Amino acid sequence: MGTAPGGSDSPSMTTTYASLLRRDPGALAFGAILMALSNVGQTYYIALFNPSFEADVGASIAVLGALHSIGTLATALLFPALGGGIERMSIVRYTTFVAAGLGLGCALVASATSIVALGFGFVLLRLAGMGLMSHVAAIHATRAFPVDAGKALGVFFIGYSMVQGALPLAAVVAIDAIGWRAAWAIAALIVVAGSAVAIRCLPAGTPSPTAGTPDPAPREHAGPVARPLGKPLALWLLMPAFLAVTFILTGVTFHVATIASTKGWSMGWIAIGYMVFAVVQALVSLSIGPWIDRLGSMRFAAAFLLPQVGAILLLIWLEAPWIVPVFLALFAASASTDATLRTTLWLEFVAPHRIAIVRSRFEAARILST
Repeated sequence: MGTAPGGSDSPSMTTTYASLLRRDPGALAFGAILMALSNVGQTYYIALFNPSFEADVGASIAVLGALHSIGTLATALLFPALGGGIERMSIVRYTTFVAAGLGLGCALVASATSIVALGFGFVLLRLAGMGLMSHVAAIHATRAFPVDAGKALGVFFIGYSMVQGALPLAAVVAIDAIGWRAAWAIAALIVVAGSAVAIRCLPAGTPSPTAGTPDPAPREHAGPVARPLGKPLALWLLMPAFLAVTFILTGVTFHVATIASTKGWSMGWIAIGYMVFAVVQALVSLSIGPWIDRLGSMRFAAAFLLPQVGAILLLIWLEAPWIVPVFLALFAASASTDATLRTTLWLEFVAPHRIAIVRSRFEAARILST
């Protein structure tokens, strides 16, 4: 990233992150742990167990796909109501409920002997894991770090990326060593224990729900930004750009084996590509946060899709296997910037006590797009 005019105006990643870590290590650990735990409800992790579900539960790939879609649809429908609940209770109590839901989902999957039980488990995994666990972390960033939310989210996504890179191998090893049911039982214990540790990390005086308090002005930064909105029309007009990242990336991920077969790529190249994806996702999250905090989200909202456009063009025009890590790195750049902007944008436009409600509605639409 280039140096801002004048040199001294450029945000120093080393200084800003070091200062943030010294000031609020517990608050940062809370968000990073929750973001890491949200991996348990992600598509890629659940899909690792599909052969086991087929063999032991009797669910075909078509049925598993339908169950996953039902879980995702249920998450989208319930998210607006449940996501806004974080404004009506303490973050400790809300996190406890979410952790209980995710732990119960893992337990249901571990003990499932029927398609119905497995379906209920999928609903809880998608809702509490993929949805609400990361939602808690994002809202925590806006409350605990109102002027440094971009940097805080960068730290949180390090936790997510580290687990994302390690979890597939850990799952494969666990399935071979102790069986898939025991693997899910251990996941339930890790979710409960990890959430308890995260809650213990929260410092005293952690900001509480802001409902009923006067509306402070949106955060200020050096870059120009549109005026605060009394109604979210402009935010909803931005929605197609944000939905595009998840929609396209989900499609490519789901069909990556077919793409590889069509272009003659080995799955080894795909594995390397996803390792690069995780690394780039973490690095871009750390790098982009200070710039968003300083210049504002709108400057990046205008251009964050460009790397993804480049990735799609590579897929269309080239056949060589070396493009696999390149196009996945470009996808990661857009995806990590998107993940940060989806929270910081609301912080600049929406009153603090409305962020959770507005974000819940937006996330419901995003989830539905997948």
